[in-house]
Amino acid sequence: MNVVWNVFLLFLNRRKPFFLICLFHLSTGAVEGTVVTAVTANDVDTNPALTYSFAEGGNPDSAFSIDRFSGHVAVAKPLDREARKSYLLRVQASDSAHVALTSLTVTVTDENDNPPVFDRVAYEVALPELTNSATMVIRVNASDADAGDGARIRYSLSGGGPAAKGFRMDELTGIVRANRSLVSLDSPDVHLVVKATDSGRPPLSTVAALRIHVTDTGSNTPRFTQEEYRVHVKEDAMRGTTIHQLMPSDSENGNIEMSIISGNEDGSFYIL
Repeated sequence: MNVVWNVFLLFLNRRKPFFLICLFHLSTGAVEGTVVTAVTANDVDTNPALTYSFAEGGNPDSAFSIDRFSGHVAVAKPLDREARKSYLLRVQASDSAHVALTSLTVTVTDENDNPPVFDRVAYEVALPELTNSATMVIRVNASDADAGDGARIRYSLSGGGPAAKGFRMDELTGIVRANRSLVSLDSPDVHLVVKATDSGRPPLSTVAALRIHVTDTGSNTPRFTQEEYRVHVKEDAMRGTTIHQLMPSDSENGNIEMSIISGNEDGSFYIL
């Protein structure tokens, strides 16, 4: 007698899948759809196939998406390092019976997308004309919201025509100094442009206006056009008669006071 045994193998899904912890870096400029990585879980059991998803609360700001079957994690919206520097994602893999969790840290690297910004739109300063060379005129300051090279700023000076040669700027500190005596300037107002440029790629820059007003200190001594004047006056000239008008020169100051210091002991003459 022959006996036939039918043997049925019952598959038991007894083991849960497992992940490795992942860490990735992503540029601020990554566009929507950019694949960050593909998460992969292993399962000793052969069936059913694994599916992937974000755990509850595991996708901050809904900034990323994940393909259910391939595990590809991609950018779902524009990223801005200035708003958020990193994301801690929680990904889960399921074989219908078991769920495995893993963490995926995405660090957003900076892209040079912010130009420097001066703390003022325009600067203005007044200096006496006798200011010595090397005297600090003003210090300008700019900041940059980027990080790394994008936040390293260098300063430069332009504009102002020939008068600009009277000033120099420290490219690291933003300090503007007089380059020579200001008496030699042709105009009391010097209009310059200060520029701040970051060290990112590509470098970005911004400018601000700088007006330097050189104030008059009356440093020039008034001079008469002649060393000696000879004037004739009638003996019957009435009191108040003008006998001569003196016009001393002063290229800087029109307010000149004159007085008689000798030769008028009897008070016969006076100056208006």
